Amino acid sequence: GGQLWLEIDMVPFDEGADVPGHWIIVGRDVTARKLAEAALSASEERYQLLFDQAPLPMWVTDEKSGRFLAVNQAAVRHYGYARQEFLALGLHDVRPQRDRARLEQHLALGYADEADGWTHRRKDGSEFPVEVRSQPVVYAGRRARFALVSDISARVQAEQNLQEYLFTLQRATDATQ
Repeated sequence: GGQLWLEIDMVPFDEGADVPGHWIIVGRDVTARKLAEAALSASEERYQLLFDQAPLPMWVTDEKSGRFLAVNQAAVRHYGYARQEFLALGLHDVRPQRDRARLEQHLALGYADEADGWTHRRKDGSEFPVEVRSQPVVYAGRRARFALVSDISARVQAEQNLQEYLFTLQRATDATQ
């Protein structure tokens, strides 16, 4: 009583002019393949939803060139580029000029200092400190990097405020001694 998918091939077969046309029909059960294709499609949809709707900027870049291959909606919002604009850029384009030599070295070393403090630049030119975590992936048949970017502006500001407070406290302590 179950359902199955069939793939049917039909070929006309004619034995002669006085015999009505016949057909050779071959059917193959392709249910397993169709179910696997449906499961793969559902899995791809779930991945795409998670990637696109994640709250932090994420992207996939070509491992050698650093060109963007995919970006999520949070990256589009945070950096100010339209998705198609973003996909025409590379890692060099979201870094200030002063960091480009370091980026070249970073790429040449295989992303060795990934989480060290980086500065990124938005489309409007404003800069902000980030922490980047990435890992190698294969994307569309090529070696790539999947990256998660955290804007650490609030943390940096809090550290600066704490340093200023401690400096002020130290000066006040020195003055009373």
